Amino acid sequence: MAEPEAQNGPERLAAFSDGVIAILITIMVLDLRPPHALGLAALWPMRLTFLSYALSFLFLSIAWINHHQLVRDVKHVQPCLMWSNLGFLFGLSLLPFGTAYMAEQNMAPFTVALYAFIFLVSTLAYIVMELFVAAQSGEHAGVKQATIRRSLLALLIFGGAIPCAFLSGWLALALIVGGATLYALSDWIRRRSQGKSA
Repeated sequence: MAEPEAQNGPERLAAFSDGVIAILITIMVLDLRPPHALGLAALWPMRLTFLSYALSFLFLSIAWINHHQLVRDVKHVQPCLMWSNLGFLFGLSLLPFGTAYMAEQNMAPFTVALYAFIFLVSTLAYIVMELFVAAQSGEHAGVKQATIRRSLLALLIFGGAIPCAFLSGWLALALIVGGATLYALSDWIRRRSQGKSA
């Protein structure tokens, strides 16, 4: 019989999340259907599909890396952490739909706003996860504050991208890239905060 620590350890949470993210990437790539004609001229009409796929793949990659780093600090998996993790995965699971919808409708304002909303939902759930893990791991206050500030700023950026989509879809996508970049820089933010707190 498994030890209680093994049953409540972070390994199963990480393995399940890894599997879900891998499936989402697979679903997205299946939407990249090759054209019937040959040459660059045949690929040109698919440019928005490739762009939205690349952006979603980038976000899923960043989400996976950050999730991996976050789970490393988990000592005991509690139900509240499991539910917030499921909320995070739910947000990510909408990405293939949002990606395909936005590309199919040529970046119509509503589809870009919906795409930004998916990022917003994922970020909200991730912030809840971060709060649970930070409280459990006893992280230094400076590190915790820097991490939460980054997440709240990303939340504001993704939230701002929703109304912005009705003014300019490209500007909204630029905001989404900016919010994702904050998460890509999370390791640097954490190391910088640890250096200041030492």
